[in-house]
Parts: sequence; structure tokens; C-alpha cells
Amino acid sequence: MLNKSIQFVQQQGKTVRGTVRDSNGETVIGATIIVKNNPSQGTITDSDGNFNLSNLPDNSVLQITYVGMKPKEISIAGKDMINIILEADTELLDEVIVIGYGTQTRGNLTGAISSVRTENIQTTTHSSLAQKLQGKVSGLNIRQNSGQPGQFDNNIQIRGFGNPLYVIDGIIRNDAGAFQKLNPEDVESISVLKDASAAIYGIGAANGVIIVTTNQGTKGKTTFNYSMVTGLSTITDRPRQATAAEYTMMLNEAALYSNPGRISSPAYTPEELQKWQKGTLAGYEGTDWWNLTMKDFSTQTQHNLSASGGNENITYYIGLEYVKDNGMLQSGDLGYDRANLRSNVTANLTTNLRVRVNIAGLYDKAYQPGENFEQISRNTIVTLPTEYPYANNNVDYPATTNLGVTPLAASQRELTGFNESENRNLQSSFELKYTVPFIKDLIVTALGSYDQGNYLNKNLYKAFYTYTYDTERDTYNSIFQRPDQNLYNQSTVNNTYMLRLGADYHATIGSNHDIKLMLVAEQYKGWYRGLEGRRYYGDFFTNDQLRFANEANQTTNGWEDLNSRISYIGRVNYAFNQKYLIDFAFNYNGSYRYHPDNRFGFFPVVSGAWRVSEEDFLKNNVAALSNLKLRMSYGILGTDAGNPFQYLPGFTFGGTSFWEFRNGTQLNGLQSPALTNNLLSWLTNETADIGFDMSLWNGRFDMNFDVYNREQKGLLATRAVSLPNTFGTTLPQENLNSNRQTGFDLELGHRNNINGFNYEIRGNMNWARTMIRHRERGPFQSQYESWLSNDAPDRWTNYVRGYQTDGQFTTFEEINNSPLQQFQSIRELPGDYRFKDINNDGIIDDNDAVIPYEFGTTPLLNFGLMLTLNWKGFDTAILLQGASGYTVRYTETLAEWFWFSGSLPAYFMDRWHQADPYNINSEWISGKWPAPRPNATQPMQKGVESDLWRRDATYVRLKNLEIGYTFKPKVLELIKVQRLRVYTNAFNLLTWTKDPLVKKLDPEKTAGSGTATYGHNYPLTKNFNIGLNVTF
Repeated sequence: MLNKSIQFVQQQGKTVRGTVRDSNGETVIGATIIVKNNPSQGTITDSDGNFNLSNLPDNSVLQITYVGMKPKEISIAGKDMINIILEADTELLDEVIVIGYGTQTRGNLTGAISSVRTENIQTTTHSSLAQKLQGKVSGLNIRQNSGQPGQFDNNIQIRGFGNPLYVIDGIIRNDAGAFQKLNPEDVESISVLKDASAAIYGIGAANGVIIVTTNQGTKGKTTFNYSMVTGLSTITDRPRQATAAEYTMMLNEAALYSNPGRISSPAYTPEELQKWQKGTLAGYEGTDWWNLTMKDFSTQTQHNLSASGGNENITYYIGLEYVKDNGMLQSGDLGYDRANLRSNVTANLTTNLRVRVNIAGLYDKAYQPGENFEQISRNTIVTLPTEYPYANNNVDYPATTNLGVTPLAASQRELTGFNESENRNLQSSFELKYTVPFIKDLIVTALGSYDQGNYLNKNLYKAFYTYTYDTERDTYNSIFQRPDQNLYNQSTVNNTYMLRLGADYHATIGSNHDIKLMLVAEQYKGWYRGLEGRRYYGDFFTNDQLRFANEANQTTNGWEDLNSRISYIGRVNYAFNQKYLIDFAFNYNGSYRYHPDNRFGFFPVVSGAWRVSEEDFLKNNVAALSNLKLRMSYGILGTDAGNPFQYLPGFTFGGTSFWEFRNGTQLNGLQSPALTNNLLSWLTNETADIGFDMSLWNGRFDMNFDVYNREQKGLLATRAVSLPNTFGTTLPQENLNSNRQTGFDLELGHRNNINGFNYEIRGNMNWARTMIRHRERGPFQSQYESWLSNDAPDRWTNYVRGYQTDGQFTTFEEINNSPLQQFQSIRELPGDYRFKDINNDGIIDDNDAVIPYEFGTTPLLNFGLMLTLNWKGFDTAILLQGASGYTVRYTETLAEWFWFSGSLPAYFMDRWHQADPYNINSEWISGKWPAPRPNATQPMQKGVESDLWRRDATYVRLKNLEIGYTFKPKVLELIKVQRLRVYTNAFNLLTWTKDPLVKKLDPEKTAGSGTATYGHNYPLTKNFNIGLNVTF
């Protein structure tokens, strides 16, 4: 019996208690304590920094970790009570950062490289990885152009250079969409190469590189993690549309003011107008088309399940994600579904040979009605509020409107058809790493990858009937809408493989010299194939299969593409006494595009750093200085561009000619070849960067600053020369133009622990601008022409010229004594805009629209500010993000009275008008906007560039607010759960702007060109979520 008791006690193990403090004696709340080699057995410190672990073998080793602190290991042998002191990890100098073709500790970085780890990525909730990064990384500028589920329409740039290169698990996978669709839970870290350090990636890296490293698993017992988030989504803001009462009032005034001589007929009699104003009589209620077509809220859900673990010989990570994002349409016919699966396995086959196999699969589907959202949104604005969705209010008869189709009908799949896009992607890689036993610190690596992407699109453009109702005959008259109904199918397959062989060598000479060498040879090859076909149905729709549509007038097309490149890559890192650091790297690239004599390019980069804080004159005399490092880099990066094979003569299919050698059979003609060009070659980007990293007071404050300059040379252009009309061909592309891009990055951070209250605040900003150095063109004929030109040498880009307003007219006398405004198509009225006569010639014309008066549509300044708080299990994350130094310009329905003879926004009600518009002598009442006019006789200069519709889009946004709570370990022991956290989250919660109108239309979405400036693309959304994270 005694032996059994002793055996039982031994099986039970021992209990260990303890307290975790920092170097200042403050208790550390939420520190993680796990048993080494058995992470399933662990806990976190409570609000007093205490912990308690039971059933531990006497030889156990505890691992203690906490963000911002150096990890620590302590043996419990012979101990029941342990007091643990964690030291500040001064700017995390030993943190390993993923760089091009390798890793480097943060303290030894010589380039401008920013990184963000998964815990900071996950503080924002969104289905796009890009949106989870926005505002968190200095120099990484992200703008969301559309909130439509499944579109992932984000403009992603590094330092304003352009589209970056994407590298996922060491392999170039240059697809912004694939990057955004990654499961964020699978991501371990993201590094951003911002300066010439990106040159090591060669082709496509001139605009910077985003490197994603996914989770590889950890040693220990299998740990399962489940996370779920679900919530509601609504639009950030929008201008209200005019009601029927407001529309009829403004339309009536427009008719009366259409001829300022005032012999005009009203649109409505006073009696009929009064019925619309009252809005309660049958037939005079009006329709709110937006609310009829769109939901107030849509739903979204994300689920993640992962498992990781391993032992001394194998580690693994398996992740599964499902996302469902429903759209705003009342019909429910717009949305997005996604599933991600990842399996990463690393195994030691022998003592010296390691294998790593990564496999990831993606399936997603985006769908919308047969009418695109932009047109549906436009119709909610333009369709008259005096019209109704159904003829005679009969839901079986969609009404015919001034546009033909109501937005409600256009949003319904049953009527208009559908547009569905599916992606099936596979990414795979196989790596062997051999540590050479007979040469110390020499590692040879062989890596191969194969990726395949399949895209399917099916677009049914379906016809349907709309109706009008004849009250006298009690009949419905039909109109056949979209008679060109058709079905379009597209299918593409994209394949890419990569082969790489590399060697790494690390040597330490004496105690002061540290040398690392790397050599890599790699080849990428890709092939792409696409097919598309379209058939028309005529008057009768059969089925949504091509074979059931008519063969007449069908169209088919197909294409293939083959591309390849080869690179030879090298790098040397040298550190003397860990104070003086210098790196040299190169990429020798070959591209299929160019003549064999110009096919290869050599692109080097050299960078250096001086860790000044390690010098005795600072280290021993400035106690507050934890780290100070000066950095500098310079490199030449290449971009391959231009049509391939321009050096080969030959005829091409195309042109406008057809040949008929047999009756009724036409053949495409051949187009004569353009001039051959053997000299076309790489675009070069000479990039220089100077910066410093500083940390004070044991990491409580840190600062990183960089200033950079990039000279782009060899941009493509066609030589500006006059050719006779008998020349017979066109000139080829040449490397003629050049640009300069300059700017700076700044990042500031502060963190602290006060009596168990932990907080960290980090801010970042980037300022960037582009200058034209040379544009190929004919010579300027005068200095004035040069001054007016946007292509003049050494001229900054991203500015606009136009007319400038000078208030509004208040009386007819003021109008008569003012300069003639030539762009006016109607005589001015009180309330119309007065424009500045820049050259004082008494006429407002094109010569007065020459002064640069505003920035363009690309933000010069992007910034973010993140605050995180932790106290007794509670955590809060706040992210502010914004942009400045840019404008947006509105047109069409947002800037015109009755565009397309339709309705208009309600903000135009704040207008100049007469107290009694039927009385020509009635008193004028002032307002913000001019008096209404018909669309053809606008007083608001809808077609000219002016500060009337060019608006300052500077904004600050509360991008993310998250509040969470992590339950105490004692509570979780009862349900066999290691960790449980619940949280609530809000995304795009608040926006502040200088201009109220810009806020209504969302300054972020409307940055750029296209439908965004019209306000009809899918609005950005604010989201309200609840979620949980469980580890077991």
C-alpha cells in the first residue's frame, strides 16, 4: 500500500508557483509559461503577475515569454517557488527578420526593411490581408477603392513607387489578388523591402518587395486553435438622394429658371406641386430607390481551424479557413465565398538533411447579378423618385422607368442573369536543405515549386420585360429590355514552376569578423492558356449553357503565353565587431523579351550600417541610449518592360484588312511589321536611402527614419519625329523617358508597463512625390508653352490646373459688371459662381485656367497610429489611419443638376431660389448651390476643371477598434482549454475630413479615376464584429 502511494505521488508530479516581474520590479500580466517540449501544459500570469502549475515532472523546464521581453528558460528541479525577472528585449535587436533569400537579425539590418508579425496583423478584422495591414507599416501605402465582396480592389504601393513584388514562403508569386486572399491566421510575419535591398529579387522588384512567411509549426504536443468572427456590415456614409417632394420642387424651379428672361413654363402647376410636397395622396408618395434596393446591413463570417506540433525530427502546421461575405443587395444575389487550406511540414530525414513540403489550396467564388453594381448604384441615384418599382403596384410587372429598368429589377438574378467568377489555385514547394558535415557552416539548398491557377467566369446577360400600365384599358404594355441577351464563358489556366539551387556559408574569424556568403541560381517558367466564347439567345432564353444558345453570330477566342527568366544571385554580409556592417548583393537576370545582346542585366546593391551606440564614447556615457544605428544603401534595380521580341522582323495578324479567296469566306489580313528594335532593354531604377534606427530607455521609445531618392531611367516612349505618310509603319518603343521619385519614412514608438498596465503606441508616416526628368516630345515653342506643359523637364507631377471660384453672385447688377464667363451656356442668376479673371482681360476663358491650384488624386502623405492596451486580461487595439496632400473631383450625378434627365442628391436643396418661383419679382433666398437649371444649361461648370468640384480629400479614419478579454487559466482548467479570448471589433468606424461632401462620398474610395469619381462603385463599409479565439 505504501509503495502504491509513493507511486501515485510520483505520477502526480509537483506544483510550482511563482511571480513574473520586469527589470523595474513591475509585475508582468499575461506572460506565457509553458513546459518545454509540452506546450499543451502551460498557463499565463494573472493580474498580480502570479502563476501556478501542477503535475510537473521534477526535471521540467519552464519557458517564459512576453511581448517586448527576452524569452527565458528555468529548470524547476528542487524548486517550489520561482521568482522570474524578464529583461526588456531592446528594440528586439535579436528578432529574426526575413529578407531576400534568407534571414537577418534586426540589429544587423543595413537596409530599409519593415516587418510586422501576426499578433499585430490580427488586431484588424477583414477578409483582405491588405486591409489588415493598412496603416501599420511605414512606407506601405494601401488604399481601398471598393468595398465589394470578392473584388479585393486595393491600391498597394511601397513609397509611392508602384505595384510591389510579392514573395510567399521564399517564392515569387507576383499576384496582388493571391496575396490579399491569404488566410491571415496562416501568416507568421510579413517583411517589406523598401529600398535597394529589393534588388536581390531582380525582375519586378524595383517597386519594392512584400515577403510573406507562413507558419511552420512548433515542437511539442499538438495544439489546436479555432477562431471565429461574425458581424454586420454597412456603408461608411453616402449622400441622401432627393425625395419626390424635393425633386419636383427643384425640377419645377429648373424649368422656370431655364430662360432667365422668364418666359418659361413650369414643370408642375402649383396645385400638383403641392400634392408632391404633401406626399400622402395615392400616386404621390414617391420612392426611395436606394433603400428599396439595398440592405441597411449585410452579414459576414470567418472561421479558422489550425493544428501545429511536432518533435525533434518533424514539425507541422495545418490551417483551414472559410469566409462568407454577403453583399448589400436586398436580392441577396451579390456576395463572396472563400476556402483556404494549408499544410506545411518540415522533417529531418537525417542528421544533416532536412526536407520541407508546403502545400496550399484556395477556392473562392464571387457572384453578382447580370447587371454590374456600378450600374445598379447609378440607377438608384438617377431613377426618378416620382417613379415606382411595379406597374400599377403589381409585383408581377416590373415597371418601365425613365432609364428603362429600375435598380430593383437590375439587382435581381432572376431577371438580369448573373456574373460568377471562380478561382482554384494550388501553391506547392519542396525544399531540401543539406548541412555539409565536412565543411563547417556550409548549407546547400535545393528548392522546387509548382503553382497552378484556374479561373472560370460565367456571365449570363439575360433579357426580361418591363411594363407600363394603361389605366383606361386596364392593360399592361410590355417592353423587351436587353434584346442582345447572351451567355459568355471564359476559362484560363496559369502554370508556373521554379527551380533553385543555393549555398550559404557562415564564417567567424577571430572574435571580431563575421562573414556570410550566399550564392543562388534559379529559373522561373510560366505558361498561360485562355479560352472564351459567347453566344446570343435572340428573343427566347433557353438555358444558361452555351450549347443551348444560338450558333448565329457566336464569337470565340483563345490565347496562349509562354515566359521564362533566369537569375544568378549572390550576397556577402560582413560585420566587424558587430558595430560596422556592410552588405553587397546582386542579381544577374535574363529576360526573354530582349535581343540576345541585351537580354541580361546586372543589378547590384551595396548597403552599410554603423551601430554608433556600441561605441564606448556613447555606450558608457549616455545611459538612456539603448540603440543607435546609421544606415545607407544604394543599388540599381531592373524592370523588364516593353513588347517582347521587337528585335524580330515579321508580319502579325491584325489590322483592318480582310481577304476573300473563296466566296463567303473571309480571312484576317496580315499587318506589316513595325521597325525592329535591337536596342530595347531594361528600365533601370537607381535607388538611394539614408536612415537611422534609435531606441531609448531600454526600448521604451524607438524611432526609425529614412529619406530616399529613386532615379528611373529608360522608361518606354516612342520617338517624337515627323514621318511622311508613305513611311508605311510605326516607330518602335525605346528607352527614352526618365523620372525622379523622392520622399521619407518616419516611425515612432513608445511602450511601457505601469503597475500591470501595459501599453504601446506606434505611429508611422510616408511622404512621396514624383518629378518628371524627361519626356520625349517635340521642342517647346515658347517659355509659356513650357510653363503650361505637364511634361516639361524637372516638373513635379500630381497637381492640377483649372478655374478658381471667387464667391457667388448676389445681384443682377453684380453679374452685369463682372467679366463674361465664356463657358456659361445660360445667363447667370444670383447664386451662380463667379470665377477669377486671372489675366484681367475681362473674359473668363481657357487662359484663366492655367494656374496650378491643387494637388492631384494621389496622396502625398500617408500615415497611421496604433495604440494597444493590456490590463488584467483585458486588451484594446485602436488604429487611426489617413492620407493628405491629394484631392478628388466629382462629376456626373454628384455634380450636375438632373444628370441624364434623372434625379439628383438632396444636398442641392441648399440652393439659391425665389420665395415664390412663379413670381419673377419674388425675393431671392441665398443657398450653397446655384439656382436649379436643366442639365443642358448648367451654371456649375460640370465639364471644366475648377475648385468647385475639385475637393481636398484629407482625412483621418478610426480604422479599427477592438476590445477583448482573455479568461484566467483557473477558469479554463475546468473545460480543458488552454486559452480563451472573446472580443468585439469595429472597422472603418469613424471618418473625419475637411470637406463635409467628401466625407459623405468617402475620401478613400473616391481617390483615383474611373467610376470612383462618379460615386457609383461599391461603397466602403464599416463592420461590427464579435469573435473568439480558442486554444486546446
